[in-house]
Amino acid sequence: MALPIDNQPDLLGLPPRESLPARRRAEREFREARDRLIAIRYAGGETLQALGDSFGITGERVRQIIEGFVAAGAIPRRERASAQAPARRRPAEPRSLLQS
Repeated sequence: MALPIDNQPDLLGLPPRESLPARRRAEREFREARDRLIAIRYAGGETLQALGDSFGITGERVRQIIEGFVAAGAIPRRERASAQAPARRRPAEPRSLLQS
């Protein structure tokens, strides 16, 4: 006879619902591993939005996760690009009205 659904492990292999402390511990370990991977990839130069897209979370949630690692001193804070930063393109040379 098959066990009721509540007594079977879920698709991720987590313990059944009766074992909530073990399930919560497994979920916490999964989130911690995911967060460390996010921090490593962020430190490698990936954007918040790209990380959010690849992990199925919002860019804002990625920012919150990163902020925790920055506050703990695990990764350095990135400098934001200033809105007043000079343009990187070379300015166009003025054309003379006499040139054809």
